[in-house]
Amino acid sequence: MDDLPDELLDIICGFCDRPAIKNLRLSCRKIGRTADAHLFPEAVVFLNRDSLKACQGVAAHPIFSKTVRNVWIQADRPKRLSYWEWWDHASNDLDVSGWLQEVKRRIEEEHGEVSEEEHERLTQRVLNAMRAEAALKKSAIPFDEREYLFAQALRVSSEAEEIMYDRSFQACLQNILSGCAKVDSIDLTMGHHIRSATTGYSKGFRQGMLHPIGDNDHHSDGFEAVARLAAAASEAGFRPRVLNLGGVSHCIFKQHFAIEEIEQMFTGVEELQWTLPVPYGGEDYDNPGELTLDHDAFDAMFNDFEDADDCASLLEVASSLKRLHIELPEHYEAQQLVRLASVVGNITWAQLTHVHLAKFETTTNGLSDFLLRHRLTLTNLHLGDVHLSDDEDTWPKCFASFAGGLPKLQKLDLRGQFLEGQYRFYWFGESDRRRNNKYGRRLSQHLVSGEGKIPSRPKHYETRDTDHGDYSDEDDDYEEEDDHAHDLDWSSEYNYVYDSNLDLDEDDEDEDDRIGLPLLLKKDIAKKPGGPIDHKHSNSALTFAMMACDPNDPSTFGWAPFHWQGGQVPNTLIVRRDRQPLDCDTVEAFGDYCENFLQPVFEIATQDAAETGHLGPSAQRVMAKMTPEKWSRHLSNWESPEKQYKAKLAEFYPEMLDGAGGA
Repeated sequence: MDDLPDELLDIICGFCDRPAIKNLRLSCRKIGRTADAHLFPEAVVFLNRDSLKACQGVAAHPIFSKTVRNVWIQADRPKRLSYWEWWDHASNDLDVSGWLQEVKRRIEEEHGEVSEEEHERLTQRVLNAMRAEAALKKSAIPFDEREYLFAQALRVSSEAEEIMYDRSFQACLQNILSGCAKVDSIDLTMGHHIRSATTGYSKGFRQGMLHPIGDNDHHSDGFEAVARLAAAASEAGFRPRVLNLGGVSHCIFKQHFAIEEIEQMFTGVEELQWTLPVPYGGEDYDNPGELTLDHDAFDAMFNDFEDADDCASLLEVASSLKRLHIELPEHYEAQQLVRLASVVGNITWAQLTHVHLAKFETTTNGLSDFLLRHRLTLTNLHLGDVHLSDDEDTWPKCFASFAGGLPKLQKLDLRGQFLEGQYRFYWFGESDRRRNNKYGRRLSQHLVSGEGKIPSRPKHYETRDTDHGDYSDEDDDYEEEDDHAHDLDWSSEYNYVYDSNLDLDEDDEDEDDRIGLPLLLKKDIAKKPGGPIDHKHSNSALTFAMMACDPNDPSTFGWAPFHWQGGQVPNTLIVRRDRQPLDCDTVEAFGDYCENFLQPVFEIATQDAAETGHLGPSAQRVMAKMTPEKWSRHLSNWESPEKQYKAKLAEFYPEMLDGAGGA
């Protein structure tokens, strides 16, 4: 290897892990010099004094200061808590990223390669086991040691505030940016945005059994850290080429006392990634179920985007921008989405090649105008969860406005739900999937080439993308597109099907073979007025309603998917596939049948499966309970609570019913 050129050695080192790099450093002087450059490619800064001291040591080191290319600032800060609040959250184990790595290791070690559905179930099981182990270790800590740990937690929590006020944090960043000449990128992240928090690896936080997630003020997450970073960059004369802001609040463009230095930092940015957080009202970020949307804070954030062009003004100073990735805040309880025009304004970036925009509201003219302004440079485009706000707009019209109009476009990805109006939407698969679903790929090909007609939507929306092979017309049935084809009635008495992203008949055994009704389920994405919705964790009825599965295939049998649990589903719609009226009493009876009659058998079956390792016979016992005959018997004997109430009312207070009838 001594005879290889330095450029090739540098490429080889780029594929090596940390132990391999250490071994290469010891092989010979020439290879060692190249390997040195890969030993500390990143400086990680936590908001405590131990971390600041270590990072300043790296900046002053004669070798390592020359190898750092990226600075990762993990800006999560712990809050000052009472003893009992601290003890409830205290943990001497790893945080989320460490836990997930350990879960993955255990599953691979014990079960090898498994399906995605089986991996979800095993993940929950392993997490529960790890939590039990952690609780056992925690309970073994003597009281005297707990007092010492609490004192350390108070010290570290105070430091997180002090290093901002006494500018220790700013001084540390200034030393790094001045002393590490090769740094050209900054990651400032928090709350598991962009990068999973690694606070569990911080010596300072571990001394107090702390795993901070988020900032002291969740309404201005990361603002102080960004302001100090901008001040340090200004003092050091540093302009990042790559800037990643994960979970950083929109307040960075609203606080005018720091905006000048922040704009200076943006002037040299060529690649910008920014995910904005949802303002929550809960305190326990380790338990998402305890978090609720802060409606006032969300409305205030929305108004900050709408009332002025501050966001667009900040982005406009990045005149050399080549890659733009922005994910805006979105929550099912919120009443609105941020408009695209409020973010990008009328800006045209002369070198923009990659665009990734998600969770925003726009119009046909607004979206097409932004894309066509960059038609001569744009090569990669990703759009996710977009809502057309104009009632006159439709997605066929919007797609047609830029189809084939981006001559340099090479790759187009569509994800999530593309809404028009209040109910109708196009579905392109979950946002975290690696690629489009089949229809999304077919539509993307049309939008890139502009050839032919816009592909019609499939009659049955895809629930899972296998990622095997390319799309062909034989894969699904299609409907002819009609702007008014789905303008169907909506009333409190009957629910009509308009679309579905979860189909009950994933296999050959249809749900109508089970109970005699051609049903579909979907998550309701419509924005509902009013406060938070209760009972967000009840998934039992959903589980049994979705058991149109192959009883001999373990991957199709089990609890409802994770994304249907944990407060992510505000409402669930059950509708008829044949678009016939579906009586609400029938739906209520079906939920009662699923939860009260199938649940006991299901739980026994899953318990047996855990003990025996075989799901087939257990699943068949549950499937035997879901038959048209047994369902019909249940429905004929079932009375809704409202009917029972009216029966009691008629028995004891007939005059009330007579009066109501005469009115």
